[in-house]
Amino acid sequence: MLIWRVKPISADPEVTLTDWTIFEVSSALWPQKTRHFVGYNVYGREGRVSSAIMEFDAEKMIGVTRSGRVYRLDGCQGDGSPDGLHTWYYWCLRNKITNSHVVDPDQLSNQATESLEDVADDPDAQEITKEEKERLQRAMDALSQWFL
Repeated sequence: MLIWRVKPISADPEVTLTDWTIFEVSSALWPQKTRHFVGYNVYGREGRVSSAIMEFDAEKMIGVTRSGRVYRLDGCQGDGSPDGLHTWYYWCLRNKITNSHVVDPDQLSNQATESLEDVADDPDAQEITKEEKERLQRAMDALSQWFL
């Protein structure tokens, strides 16, 4: 599978993701933790990783990212599509991700840009639940089918 740049926001202002998940990451390239949508772009027929999530409405399942693009999440949170996880793998390599974990959308519920500094300073944000660990393991197992 190939990886390519996404269309500009003017050409593709809204994306609908299926088989989606949300990851919180730490990177060697920036100081604060960020959260990103990962899934399958229904209309673009491609895996997609968003820029950092800035706003999220859990009732409508709609988020706005740092780039200004609007993401609609279709269906329940999953483990990520093979295309989405493929893109995620290369996105993590390119962005020197040092740590990541799955985030439940309820943790983002109706936020209007949670302070990234607050997330970085929250000791609980670094803990991973058994459910998150299992979900991440399933995602990694799906990735290993593509890369091993």
